[in-house]
Amino acid sequence: MRQNCRGDNPRYAYAYNDITAAKVLSELHALGVQVPEQAAVIGVDNDPDICENTRPPLSSVDPDFEAAGRMAVEVLSAALSE
Repeated sequence: MRQNCRGDNPRYAYAYNDITAAKVLSELHALGVQVPEQAAVIGVDNDPDICENTRPPLSSVDPDFEAAGRMAVEVLSAALSE
């Protein structure tokens, strides 16, 4: 992360889970990047144990895996019936 951000001007990071997003927040802080003033970080999982204990509090998406699974089955069923 440190090498990837140096020389760049990070504006946002979308992490695949809250643990990774918390690590991104930590690295941005170490680089002197002010969140949310200079960059935004968003995680996925909406884990309150993580989101509420980072500084600043982590923004996170709460995915609906059940709905995604239903949609995947519908798409696959439709493709197989063609």
